[in-house]
Amino acid sequence: MTNNENQDKAGVSRSKSRIKESNDSAIETIDIPEATPEMCHYCFDVIINELLGRDALPNHDKQSLAFLQTISTTMKCPLFVTWDKSFISNKSSGSSGRSDVSEDSFRLRGCIGSLSPRTLSTALGEYALTSAFRDQRFDPIASHEIMQLKVWVSLLVKYEECADCLDWEVGKHGIFITFLVDSKNYNATYLPEVAYAQGWTKKECIESLVRKAGYQKNMSNEFLAGIKCTRYQSSKQELTYARYVILNRRDPVQEALHARKLKSKQGGLRSWLNL
Repeated sequence: MTNNENQDKAGVSRSKSRIKESNDSAIETIDIPEATPEMCHYCFDVIINELLGRDALPNHDKQSLAFLQTISTTMKCPLFVTWDKSFISNKSSGSSGRSDVSEDSFRLRGCIGSLSPRTLSTALGEYALTSAFRDQRFDPIASHEIMQLKVWVSLLVKYEECADCLDWEVGKHGIFITFLVDSKNYNATYLPEVAYAQGWTKKECIESLVRKAGYQKNMSNEFLAGIKCTRYQSSKQELTYARYVILNRRDPVQEALHARKLKSKQGGLRSWLNL
């Protein structure tokens, strides 16, 4: 397999899944999208441009177009964009007594996506913005928070119908459940990392998901047997702002702040000269 088959330039990595046709006479090759660091980089570009504009990213339009052209316009999949924010841990690091920001020092700041397939080249930027500024659980992200952020891009892939609601693996699969009670449809999903992070068994996860769907009555074994379950996997990448700066070889937030201070001083000087 050539490098071109594995990756569309720098933007979208693809794995090849071979599936037999029903008559077993031919083999069909299906592209499965994979999340890349470049996607995370693009999400940072999008919100930095939204908050700080050309002071931070003067070539944003040109660079964004170049990146988006690496993603096939026919590439579709469900996806989520998640923003986490770091905080200073009270735990000291060794004998130095210093506090370090660790993996556990990030908290959710916004997460929005779609369980329906979306065109990746347009949805990625859309969800970078909506998860940052329109997740109703949080205030919109502000410019002073950018340097504390980490972004996750999750592409949901490999959907499979489960034999029953426990036919999946904790830490590997996300699950989407549907069930019908008194002519009312219920549904809900958890991404692959949720059950593992919460320390749930599969049954505990299903019970929590049923509650998330809005059903509050007792759950018998017969009820659980009637739940339809679909499992899926997540191709996931993350990027902190610190890593973004290293990849950029510049700090656009600091540059924007410096540019704005300089403009403010120049404006003050012009006002003084006009007195």
